[in-house]
Amino acid sequence: MRFLCLGWASLVLFATLGTNSAPAADITFLNQTVDLNGTGFGNVYSLLALQATGSQTSEFGSVLWNGSMDILSGNAKPAIQTNTQPASIIQAITNANNHFGLIFNINQPGSNPNVVLHDFSLAFQDPNGGILFTATYNAPPGGIDLLQVDNGNGSAGYLFDVSLTNAEAALFFADPNNHLGQFITEANGITNVQGGPENFFLQSLGPDAGAGGGPDPGPGPGPGPGPHHMPEPGSLLIWSVFGACAVGFGARSLRRARRRSRAG
Repeated sequence: MRFLCLGWASLVLFATLGTNSAPAADITFLNQTVDLNGTGFGNVYSLLALQATGSQTSEFGSVLWNGSMDILSGNAKPAIQTNTQPASIIQAITNANNHFGLIFNINQPGSNPNVVLHDFSLAFQDPNGGILFTATYNAPPGGIDLLQVDNGNGSAGYLFDVSLTNAEAALFFADPNNHLGQFITEANGITNVQGGPENFFLQSLGPDAGAGGGPDPGPGPGPGPGPHHMPEPGSLLIWSVFGACAVGFGARSLRRARRRSRAG
């Protein structure tokens, strides 16, 4: 039994190590706000602007590069408000730790200053429009309820930290004609919206962002602590196997002790 348990534990361990994904591009909500001047459309590296129409109460859409032009979908606003950005621009605002900033700006009337942000993704594309890799912000269940920071297009917002691995940065920045796009699915649309367009724009972070430093725009009224993280399924499986083996060994030892007691 001992060798059987050790064999199963080893198989599970190697299988788990083989299936665990390597570190990848990530988007982190910093729970910080920025309030900037001169950051309206045309003055920032705008990525995706969305505006609900008619009686819609959610916004979703995308901007992606197809090899020759930007392709917009859903509620994406056109022209200068929504653009994929070339790798040369992203490289210029990315620090030595492979981090850059993404700001989410809310533009709502005073009677309805809050929106709820759900999952969204950035698409790192090759010159022909193929997807090299993506980075996704996974919001907590129900999304994050955010209060408008400053009224107006692109004037202020909530800061997200986008981080790349060394391999991803090398791949994306190898060709200045690669592009960065963004998409929000209908199922993950920004909700409780009305009024002007919400938009995402890009900004550099401090040189030490990702290593304990970065900008200090001040705390925002964002959500509380995130959800408790359960161990990965692979970790649970490994400990389950070892636990089962331990129980088996214990039961076997107890039976041996009882036999010795009866024999004596």
